[in-house]
Amino acid sequence: MTKEPRSEEPDGERARLSKRAVTDAALKLADADGLDALTIRKLAQHLGVTPMALYWHFRSKEDLLEGMAEQVWGEIDVNIDPAVPWWAQLQGLLESLVSLLRAHPAAAQLLRFFRSQHLPVVHTHTGLALPDGRDVAAWSWRAQLTGRASSVPCLLPPGDPDRAAWPELAAVEGELVLLKQTLSPFNGTALDQYLRNMGVQNLILAGVLTNGAVETAARNAGDRGFNAILVADACAALSPEDQQAGTVFASWYIVRSAREITDELTPLLA
Repeated sequence: MTKEPRSEEPDGERARLSKRAVTDAALKLADADGLDALTIRKLAQHLGVTPMALYWHFRSKEDLLEGMAEQVWGEIDVNIDPAVPWWAQLQGLLESLVSLLRAHPAAAQLLRFFRSQHLPVVHTHTGLALPDGRDVAAWSWRAQLTGRASSVPCLLPPGDPDRAAWPELAAVEGELVLLKQTLSPFNGTALDQYLRNMGVQNLILAGVLTNGAVETAARNAGDRGFNAILVADACAALSPEDQQAGTVFASWYIVRSAREITDELTPLLA
């Protein structure tokens, strides 16, 4: 039989803490140092309280992580107008997801680490090669969405400002950029050949959507003999269930956090 954890100073510390205040602080620390570096003791020091004060709100670190996940996913605006076409609803969700990723930038941190270690970086983007979309198969459902003047198509044409990468993740000189019209960059581009030419065997994958393009690319990579690692906190999906589908139930690839990857690679690259 378990008992509720008790604080020695409930009237003082507990009064100025709330679950939201705790998760806000935890997310700030996780964004700066990674989830693996987050501990109850470190969070308590950051908040200026004793660790016991946090147990009034969260029984364990696992409980805290669940609360953080709920808060992050709660930031996605799901109030989509059901009267608009499905592709417009999807775009609204993706725009909200982009804002969420900007706020919790593990992907940008990982990118800076790879550049500092002079490791190869490959960017893949989805879009049309031709302005009128003739490069997309006519029978494809995506082809049916291109060229509509009243909508933003799933595949944007060359020169469209919305097709540009976020400034934090934009390619720099010397980095390979590939355009694709498929979920996986292994289909429709020469990525496989480029990686083999560069002597790359281990792939670190990040991006959106976790259970879409990222998972498909990871599975393709594993099937082709590459060692594929999906970075859980540098990817995102449209719901916790979708995120779990691409991370918890992984096959042909493994899942790690950005902090785990940098910690494991740093001594190997020294």
